[in-house]
This record gives sequence, C-alpha cells and structure tokens, in this order.
Amino acid sequence: MMLQHASTPIAPFNPATWLTSYVELGGAFTANAFGACIHRSGRVGDVDLEALAAHEDQLIRDPSAQCAVKAYLTSLLKAETQP
Repeated sequence: MMLQHASTPIAPFNPATWLTSYVELGGAFTANAFGACIHRSGRVGDVDLEALAAHEDQLIRDPSAQCAVKAYLTSLLKAETQP
C-alpha cells in the first residue's frame, strides 16, 4: 500500500513581500540610476540582526529570488523616474 502525504502548496516567491519584510526587520535598500542593493541599517540590534540574517538567507540560497528582488527594485526606480 502506498501512502500519500498531503502537501501544503508553496507560494511563489514575491519580491515585494520579501522586501517589505526585510525593511520591517531593519533592512534597507537603495535604488538609483547605477543599480540597486539591499543593506542593513546601522540601527539594527543584536536580536534583530539574527532575524535579518535568517531573512537574507532566502536570497543567498536562491539565485532566482535574487534576480526577482533586483528586477523589482529596478521597476521601482523606473516608476519613480517616469513622467
């Protein structure tokens, strides 16, 4: 007899949601004509730093998520610069 395990569907990666959570945890981002990057705020405490690092791990392990966040940040910049 074969057992089937019920699986919870995995939601696709959402760069806007990821970035919102990152900022809420104390991260920040910069987007300008030269590119975009995420970085840590100097105001992050030790406890928050662990949560922030855990959140960053998602990008570190998944190159497609990195590309999605980069594309999202680029789209924000383009939207801001359009008349």
